[in-house]
Amino acid sequence: MKIHKPIRDGGRDLPRLFRNPPHGYGIVPFYWWMGDPLTRERLAYETDRMKGHSVAGLQINYAHSCEGGLIYGLTYPSDPPLFSDEWWYLTGFLMKKGKEDGFSVSLSDYTLGSPGQGYYTDEILAENPDMRGRLLQWAETPCKAGEPARLSLPDGLLNVSFLEGTSCTDLTGSVCKGVLSFTPPADGRILWVWPEIQEHSLDPMHPLSGKKVCEKFFGPFEEHFPGEGGDGLNFFFSDELNFNIRGNLWNRYFAEEFQKQKGYDLLPLLPALFADIGDVTPKVRLDYSDVIVRLEEANYFGVVYDWHESRGMVYGCDHGGRGKDVTEFGDYFRTQKYNQGPGCDQPFLDSDIVKNKVAGSIAHLYDRPRVWLEGFHSSGWQTSSADFADAVARNFVMGHNLLSIHGLYYSTHGGWWEWAPPCNGFHAPYWDDMSSFFQAVERMSFLLSQGRHVCDVGILYPVAPAEAGMDGETAAQTAFETAEPLYRRGVDLDFLDFESIERAEIRDGRLCIAGECYRVVILPAMRAVRFGMMEKLLAFSKNGGTVLFLGALPEASDRAGANDPALNAIVEELSAVEGACLSQPEEVLDAVSRIIPADFRAEGFDGDVYLNHRRLGDRDLYMVYGLPKGTRCTFRTVGEASLWDPFTGKRWRLPSEPAGEGFTRLALPLNAKEIQILVFDRSGEAPDGDFPTESCEAERFALKEEWEFELLPNLDNRFGDYAIPAYPGMVGPELRMASYAQGGPEIPPESAFSRVERFSYGPYFQVSGPFADERAFRAAFEAAAAGETEDFAPYAFSMRYGVWNDPGKQGFHGLKELVADEFLTVGLKEEAMLGSRYLPDPEGFGRVYFTRVFCPQDGDYRILSGSMAPDLFALDGKEQPLPGDAVHLKAGVHLLAAAYRNCGRTYLTVVQEGTSPEKEDLAMSRYRHPGLAPFVCRGSGQGQYGFFRFQTPPGLKEMEIPCETSSLSLWVNGLEIPVSQVSPGLWRAVLPETETSSVPAVLRIALDCGKSGGALIDERICFTCGAGRIKAGDWGKIDGLSCYSGRAAYTQRILLPETLPEGRPVLRLADAVSTVRAVVNGTEAGVKVMGPWEFDLTGLLKPEENELRLEICNTLSNHYRLSLIHI
Repeated sequence: MKIHKPIRDGGRDLPRLFRNPPHGYGIVPFYWWMGDPLTRERLAYETDRMKGHSVAGLQINYAHSCEGGLIYGLTYPSDPPLFSDEWWYLTGFLMKKGKEDGFSVSLSDYTLGSPGQGYYTDEILAENPDMRGRLLQWAETPCKAGEPARLSLPDGLLNVSFLEGTSCTDLTGSVCKGVLSFTPPADGRILWVWPEIQEHSLDPMHPLSGKKVCEKFFGPFEEHFPGEGGDGLNFFFSDELNFNIRGNLWNRYFAEEFQKQKGYDLLPLLPALFADIGDVTPKVRLDYSDVIVRLEEANYFGVVYDWHESRGMVYGCDHGGRGKDVTEFGDYFRTQKYNQGPGCDQPFLDSDIVKNKVAGSIAHLYDRPRVWLEGFHSSGWQTSSADFADAVARNFVMGHNLLSIHGLYYSTHGGWWEWAPPCNGFHAPYWDDMSSFFQAVERMSFLLSQGRHVCDVGILYPVAPAEAGMDGETAAQTAFETAEPLYRRGVDLDFLDFESIERAEIRDGRLCIAGECYRVVILPAMRAVRFGMMEKLLAFSKNGGTVLFLGALPEASDRAGANDPALNAIVEELSAVEGACLSQPEEVLDAVSRIIPADFRAEGFDGDVYLNHRRLGDRDLYMVYGLPKGTRCTFRTVGEASLWDPFTGKRWRLPSEPAGEGFTRLALPLNAKEIQILVFDRSGEAPDGDFPTESCEAERFALKEEWEFELLPNLDNRFGDYAIPAYPGMVGPELRMASYAQGGPEIPPESAFSRVERFSYGPYFQVSGPFADERAFRAAFEAAAAGETEDFAPYAFSMRYGVWNDPGKQGFHGLKELVADEFLTVGLKEEAMLGSRYLPDPEGFGRVYFTRVFCPQDGDYRILSGSMAPDLFALDGKEQPLPGDAVHLKAGVHLLAAAYRNCGRTYLTVVQEGTSPEKEDLAMSRYRHPGLAPFVCRGSGQGQYGFFRFQTPPGLKEMEIPCETSSLSLWVNGLEIPVSQVSPGLWRAVLPETETSSVPAVLRIALDCGKSGGALIDERICFTCGAGRIKAGDWGKIDGLSCYSGRAAYTQRILLPETLPEGRPVLRLADAVSTVRAVVNGTEAGVKVMGPWEFDLTGLLKPEENELRLEICNTLSNHYRLSLIHI
């Protein structure tokens, strides 16, 4: 991801570079190196899967557990260990692959850089204890006039003062050996201030803080990969930076530095940080905050920035407040300018305007080349290509130009490892079809990095009121509540920091900063301000600019604090301008509209407008998103209008007309969910051609309802990403649940299949509860002990996975390969961050469980319980304490009853003495335990059968059925199909001929293995399919496709007239869940990742018969069965 210097003045090479952007503008995935051991083989395979997808960089990431650590849980261990020799070797291997394939490599500091995480910051602090942060502490005590006070004061005392109202008298010189003896002349209070070390914190003001971080974190990469800075190693990303200290910072250099910078001694005035000591209070607080930020800039942020800048590298960020916490690091805006790629995250497919505008504004005002978008964690496995593309478009139009997708998983380990899913990379079924979209992102990233952003309105970033303790929350709320509606109504804006305003030039009524020119500056409830900024705003106003006050007027500054005649004069002059003072954010839009002509107007449209205007020399670029096709829009620019297509790199001439001097009007050529980059060109360079307009619809040809259908599985399970154990080949259609009935050997009527059973989950126990009182609780237990459980409900779980949809404690952001042993639950389940928990049920308390176990032989057995032991227990009808030692049981069936009063999770099993389990991957610890006495499901026994009814997938040829039984029969579409047992517990059915359509099937299983319900089938029935037929619609309504994630081909033949109609032929599809690849007569017509699902068929159709083939992908949600997916 090399830094390509932006072309700020446009240039004639712009169209060529748009078609073929320079290296470095592609995507940068978060590459989570978790889940499975790292190997060269797998890294090579995965990087090969990324080819053609415009990957500019891979950011290696590690996740944190929920245990240990100080700020987060400790980083999950990896294989090989992080920073081991083998790890460096594999990182080097990946870097070498990247140089071959065109991407660079780096490591995120997420979970690594914070104190208390066991990595480089802790090493720095161990070697340099003086770099621990210090916070000013204070205390006070009331005192009475004439009553002597004697105070023992803390070590390191900086100041002790007597406060009478706002009058402050410094008593520090009167302290003797840590004791103050003082007789107050009047009633008041004594306040003292001292610094206190904060263990496990790093002082960002320390002169060595940035240098040591560069040495300990970035430096080893240079040592292992010399000469790769700016090449194979070309960026770093700082995620959730946390020094574990904020607020009133102090160190042993601070007082001297303050004196140098501000020209006065802070120590006598320290009480002003904690109490009102008169008009000087705001000045002291503002000066103090300013020195903190200046020291952080000089010693940490600036040092890290310069390290990257000197090597031609990009440093990006996504920190906790994302700009909404204005005093993060002292001043978020001022400190985050020290990133080549300031940025933010947008989880859940969000496009938060304030976060985006803060990040973009920093880049605009400090000439940073990139704006880093971390998108989009936690949107879920159901996230489609269209969802993803829509979120990218919304955030790019708000100012981002570097997409870091969250995330790309090295492993999903049988679907049981994830971190804020989904994986937006090669694990997604539609990944292969995303190359065109990521090429479009690369072109957008390039184009939106060139030239200069254009907007008229700047909103002051409201730090000073928070620093001064003068309604800082109100100022921030006012600023952000003003920005959002302005932007939504088509008025773009930037946030402005005071330093940028102070260094601005004033030209023709505009405040000009780094190529940006603002006509209006809004001060949002700024009771405290910086005086130099106010002087510049006064000059701006006198030159024809507009300053608007929203809410409270400034009343204090860093010049002299409050009641300053100089500040008051400026405020009075600015606020006296007609219309300068507003009371509500809703008034701002009208005020701005009266002052300046709109940069953009959409006629007859009242929805949200997403707009980005950039000037590239002789070209004005407007990116517009979310407006309907045909909307007549007016742009404040002139020039030949064209549409720049990021998917092809082509530029299409658009019809337009003048709309008054300096304005152009046109009708939007594309739909609301299409990316519209409109360029108004005054360079004289001609576009590639005229935009292909649609002719009037001469004739419509409807597609047939039924299609030829073929599954094209594309989930490669060679590494076990989708199922454990791994196997070579793709994951095909599977059945994991079906309607169930039970009875004699005759097939029940369809109406008898009244419930759906999930395979491997069987009714091993029966349960009763909750209970209104102890009497009911006791009665249920006694019934269970006697085996009288007709009124109990079946309680199902999986001997492998435990409770459905409740895997137990996992950690943050999803599954972590952990299967809980506790399969019995008591109480109401509540979802929590780290997993579920069980709370009291308002309808009553407790649960009573009953089960039967089969002991295959006489012997000693242990009855094992989880951490929550039963309050009442019975074995074979006899109530007794839960045995602590082994008990002798005879061969045969035994009855267990257990009653629990309290909420929680537990287990209850019977295991033969002297046996031990072999731990299986992704399973409860007693899964397939050789000594486990198996549970006997209710209703199982000789002469009883379980029946499953389901719809087959189209084109069915074979079925494999994992089932332990002596007898299994299958009927497909009413015809009995021969079934053979190919190995213990595995049956196969081969149809005499392919069943082209989806048809009903019934499976009959003898209940002679102690199981019933879903427990009869081990996890899944696997189908082998060929060509079939299907109607377009919801795969989830076909049982045999409801768990299928992957690709499928729909084909039909279309008869057209001998003479084709004139005009441009277009294929229109109503909807699709994810990507669609259209092929006409063997020639690809294109790939769509988002709507509208339209394809230009110009030159592809022929008279009479034509073959149309649509290859459609869905999401991983079907495979994980989180929801039903439509095509």
